Amino acid sequence: MSYNGWSNYETWNFALWYDGAFDDERFQYLDNAEPQYDWEDKKSRATSDFAYFLENFVDEQAEELNMDASMFSDILQANLSEINFREIANNWIEDIYDEWLETQKDKDDDSDYEEEEE
Repeated sequence: MSYNGWSNYETWNFALWYDGAFDDERFQYLDNAEPQYDWEDKKSRATSDFAYFLENFVDEQAEELNMDASMFSDILQANLSEINFREIANNWIEDIYDEWLETQKDKDDDSDYEEEEE
């Protein structure tokens, strides 16, 4: 069941609380992704890697709570397992992709200009 444009409540809730918290990481994952074929492939790789990063972030935060086994810890784990990290990563990468791509094209243009000067 969808919730406020996201696949479920848990995904929406994470996106709401952490929107903007990982702005630098989004650019870093795009910068560091290894493209196999083209820019779209690079975006897909960055999205997968960023989703993995977000999931690990949540797992580490949950571990730091150090909750004893209880009904509450079971509810928390069940809800955390419902977060669609791929969906969040895809949306957040998509939000910045055009801006990032322009900076890459500008870098390519600058390097072409530098080569012509030599």
